[in-house]
Amino acid sequence: PLPAGTQAIIDTQRLYHAVWHPGDKPRYCLITSWESAPELEQYIEAGNPITRIESPPVPAEELAEAERRAAERAEQAPKPEIMSEA
Repeated sequence: PLPAGTQAIIDTQRLYHAVWHPGDKPRYCLITSWESAPELEQYIEAGNPITRIESPPVPAEELAEAERRAAERAEQAPKPEIMSEA
């Protein structure tokens, strides 16, 4: 999770899939720039950015539970129908 009030800027010039959020409620505001330019750098620098935030440690059992739930969801998800003439 991001600390309250955090703003994240993602330069998507080389990033094709910017965000995934499975919920139906808003989570974060995502502003993207499809092109890097000096103006983007100036905008970022004007905000006195903090480029590193210490992440709290996540207990191993919580990570394992999250992985288990993700695998369970993947197993229950509809399988795509792949049609190819190749």
